[in-house]
Amino acid sequence: MLKRNGSVLGCLEAERVALFRLRDAFNHPNDGSSLLPSWQGLGDCCTWERVICDNSTKRVTYLLLNYTRPYVLSNLQWSLNASHFLPFHELQGLDLSGNYLSALLGSLKLNNLQKLSFRNNMLTKVPSFGRL
Repeated sequence: MLKRNGSVLGCLEAERVALFRLRDAFNHPNDGSSLLPSWQGLGDCCTWERVICDNSTKRVTYLLLNYTRPYVLSNLQWSLNASHFLPFHELQGLDLSGNYLSALLGSLKLNNLQKLSFRNNMLTKVPSFGRL
């Protein structure tokens, strides 16, 4: 396994682990099937679908998670914990549109965030936005 400055083959290990946690949250309760099939293994997570990284730092800068959960799951209320996004220190854009999300829990502390979209969800609770 190639390691460079806390990264494995291009992306930071902490961000890879956070992406796996996000994938699992999006797949719940369908733990057997993956809604984000490229999010696995030890490859460069900067090449995964819906993930955009800075070319020089290899830090995740955009997560385009819009319309990830299918309509068939729309009757299942689900929430996402904002703490899943804490490892993404350089995140500039986050799109969670169209996922039938009922709540984003906790505090969203993303100092570099410039674009945030929650369109077409069923939010009844939104997080504290800290210093956005």
